[in-house]
Amino acid sequence: QGEVLIATKTHAPDVATARTHIEKALHELGRERLDIVHLHAARLADPFRERAAVLELLMELQQQGVIGLIGISSHYVCAIREAAKHPEIAVLHPLINRLGRGILDGSAKEMADAIHAAAEAGKGIYAMKALAGGNLISSALESINHVRQLSGVHGVALGMLSNQEIDANLDLFEQRDPVLSNWQTLQQRRRSLRIMERFCTGCGSCVKACSEGGLSLVEGKAVVNSEACVLCGYCAAACPEFIIRVV
Repeated sequence: QGEVLIATKTHAPDVATARTHIEKALHELGRERLDIVHLHAARLADPFRERAAVLELLMELQQQGVIGLIGISSHYVCAIREAAKHPEIAVLHPLINRLGRGILDGSAKEMADAIHAAAEAGKGIYAMKALAGGNLISSALESINHVRQLSGVHGVALGMLSNQEIDANLDLFEQRDPVLSNWQTLQQRRRSLRIMERFCTGCGSCVKACSEGGLSLVEGKAVVNSEACVLCGYCAAACPEFIIRVV
């Protein structure tokens, strides 16, 4: 294992489900201890109230040695600000990107300020959604570097789909000069639009934002017309639930 830490998360609304999540993670990872477990509260403005019982369970399991560190992952500025005040929370996993896409209650600057304050309070910070769910892939190198250079950010979680992406990111994070031709290839690769259907509320904001006829509502859910979609990203910016991805 060396210096590698394994993080997982639970979005469970209750103790019984959370316990099942922890047991499943231990079994499937073949571990007796989980290094970091996040209270996954991406869409909760006040997870310390709404998930109080689950947090108590994580603290109990930490005392038993089953969990190393307790973290919280969130798309809310207010949740990151609040987490900085809680001594039981050691690691924060906030959403941040240069355009602020996906932040549910503020701007990119407000989230960056909250991250800085949390780091000053001694929290470990590794950011998510630096590419805004793939919507900033055409400027991936610039967008990743923007988040890496924010005050208080100690690391960045990135989704990777190929060996080329892994190699490019290793070069970047190990302080080797990035091979620009590799990044240009990755940034120009043909992608597709995906919608996380189970979270879609059918509000129609994405459909209204699309001038290409690339989206429609079918049985109360947004559906992509891949032949019409030009991957402009306007739909993702309009989606209040941040559930539109470019992969």
